Amino acid sequence: MDYNFEMTPYSRTPVVKTISVTRTGTIGLPRHFVEGHGIAQGVRAYLYWNGHTKAVAIGFTASDDEAAYPLGFSKTSHASVKARKFFKVNGLHPEEYAHPYAYKRYKPADIGISDAVADVFVIELKRHHPEG
Repeated sequence: MDYNFEMTPYSRTPVVKTISVTRTGTIGLPRHFVEGHGIAQGVRAYLYWNGHTKAVAIGFTASDDEAAYPLGFSKTSHASVKARKFFKVNGLHPEEYAHPYAYKRYKPADIGISDAVADVFVIELKRHHPEG
């Protein structure tokens, strides 16, 4: 057998490598994401929608731009974007898409976003039906 093992160190906090959409239209950013990408108080989020692929791109800015959504921070260092208006404007019902999503990081120009100055994070929404 040819093994190639890698050690997985213990962590007190869970490492969550997803971005979540909640039933109430909030986009949740876990502590690991916030800390790993230098997101801090005062940062805002640009939200972009691609209706063809049902993808959401999230870009961050320290600018006080009114087009950017404010972030809220919890005591446990995770952040959230109150995106209910974003979902409503794009004809989406967040309760149908509530789920954690793996994300991918892109250079904005590589995916057709010309006004972002930093990398964006993309999630592809899928309808999830509640159990019951």
